[in-house]
Amino acid sequence: MALASKHGNHDLYLAILVEEAGDQEAALRYISSLALDDALMHARKYGPGLMQQCPEETTALLKRLCVEGIKEGLNVTVNDFIPLFISDCDSMVDFLGHLASSLPPTSLNSAVLSTLLEYRLYSWQRSVDPKLRKEKERQVMELLMQEKAEGEGDESSQQALILCQRAGFTPGLLHLYQQAGLYDQILSHHLKAGNWEAGLQACRR
Repeated sequence: MALASKHGNHDLYLAILVEEAGDQEAALRYISSLALDDALMHARKYGPGLMQQCPEETTALLKRLCVEGIKEGLNVTVNDFIPLFISDCDSMVDFLGHLASSLPPTSLNSAVLSTLLEYRLYSWQRSVDPKLRKEKERQVMELLMQEKAEGEGDESSQQALILCQRAGFTPGLLHLYQQAGLYDQILSHHLKAGNWEAGLQACRR
């Protein structure tokens, strides 16, 4: 380990720490101390084990590395880190939500934003507490409006529409119908729900 560290052989140093010593926390600290591009590379490689042993600290590190890397113009592929959170909805929302709020949406590709929308919708679906559910609804709507404000294309809007339909997220559906000029869909939605007054209001608009 001393020789690997002296000669800057980070991969060998981490391999000894993780595979032989099984010390994920020390590996995390070592990755944190590396230059940004090296830290990103090794965070990708050792991310699964780090997430398993110290998820909160690893999530915090990945947030910092991705935001700093993108701001400094490094070739950061956020999609590479998404599989690390695939089985943890809250961590996925936390990670991608931090990136979305810390960076211009143009820095994140449509697939990343769609993943964030999908997991926010899933989080909204499983919320039982009315107050928490309302807050999660606000977060979903905020993301939908943010995407439109940044000029996301038709493909992104179509994907958002599919996700909202699948989740049964009515506020998002009506918002997207309105944006796309699908007034017949708005009217049809209200009439199917027996909400005649809302249907009349849609016709007036």
